[in-house]
Amino acid sequence: MAHCPSCGKEVNKPSRVLKNENVKHLLPVAEFINNPEGFYDTHVRAYEGIKQTTVVGTYVPLGIPDWAVIVELPFHEAFRQTTLEILIGVITLLCIAFIISLIGMYLAKKLSVPIVDLMNTASRIASGEKDVYFSRLFYQAAHEPKELWELPGVQHASGLMQDPQEYIRRLTGFFEKSLNVKEGR
Repeated sequence: MAHCPSCGKEVNKPSRVLKNENVKHLLPVAEFINNPEGFYDTHVRAYEGIKQTTVVGTYVPLGIPDWAVIVELPFHEAFRQTTLEILIGVITLLCIAFIISLIGMYLAKKLSVPIVDLMNTASRIASGEKDVYFSRLFYQAAHEPKELWELPGVQHASGLMQDPQEYIRRLTGFFEKSLNVKEGR
């Protein structure tokens, strides 16, 4: 569409000219009317268009005649593809984040099971629940020389407190026998 710089009337559509419609309120028309021969900004920008909707547009002064060509495109139409691509990108990102979360939860569960089992076993050993079982298991696996001393009702490594003299006697006796040494030598 072309506009008259002095009155701001649109001149390429006879119906608008005949109606005496004034479009001076449009940003590019106002800029052109205020400075028809000066430097003009051809950058595309958003503003309220002829139909009072947001448009993306720019203008180019023709010089002679004293007119300008204004190009407008509805905002939603101008950015439809960009909006669609952003939406697809966000949906893709959310799907990837969801899948990674599921993988992370699965791996965390799989990796934590042995640690939880070890913690539970350590707790049972510390409470004395598994002392007899593990003591016998380790005794069977050990090579000679070996000796097993079980104290009923005594928690893990508490034999020293239960019967310190017997504990020291058995421990020194085991090392004397195993290393073939006598106390004091």
